[in-house]
Amino acid sequence: MDSGKLSAIVESLRQIGTDKQRIEVKSGVGKSVLETLSAFSNGDGGMLIVGLSESDGFSLVDAFDAGSQRDKLMNSCKKLTPVVRPEIDIVPFESGALLVAELDPMVSHDKPCYVTERGRYGGSYIRTGDGDLRLQKYEIDRLIEEKTQPSWDAEVVPGARISDLDEEVLQNFISSQRIQRPRTFANGEAVAKPLTSSPRSSETTVVSVIQGPRTPNSWVVGI
Repeated sequence: MDSGKLSAIVESLRQIGTDKQRIEVKSGVGKSVLETLSAFSNGDGGMLIVGLSESDGFSLVDAFDAGSQRDKLMNSCKKLTPVVRPEIDIVPFESGALLVAELDPMVSHDKPCYVTERGRYGGSYIRTGDGDLRLQKYEIDRLIEEKTQPSWDAEVVPGARISDLDEEVLQNFISSQRIQRPRTFANGEAVAKPLTSSPRSSETTVVSVIQGPRTPNSWVVGI
């Protein structure tokens, strides 16, 4: 981050009089910074600028010690799970200097990023507008589910039999899977069928019922 770019960012904040979706300003590193670090990590990333007073029109904080604040911020980053590793710079600004931290979003399998002492369901946040909102249990569960490949399509549908399926549609589905997943079919179709969620023995799976029932709407499948 260079001084010119930082000055342009601060000027835009002064014009609109508030923070932005991906820019948070704080006068110093306090407890609330943990929520911002979590929110940026769980969202699209963002920039944290420390050393400006929003209530005073985003003016430079008197006697702001960027060095000591950097140490506090680095310590705060360790208080999240997973640990946050932003790019942190001290950038000259007007008559002093500001602390600037740029955060990339966490990769999906590391989300949610949360304040360790508050726990996953009490310390996970997301950025909305210019604020950091705590994620609800449902939202956190969805983030956790995204870490693994969903397997609901391979579940068995009670009462459904292979004879209930349209053979032509079923074979077309298996053929398409053979093209899309050649490694899966390398050891033969018998081995591959369970891995592609196609019918196995007398059991019929959710994806099979959705793909090729002889009679549409024969079953109600909860997805």
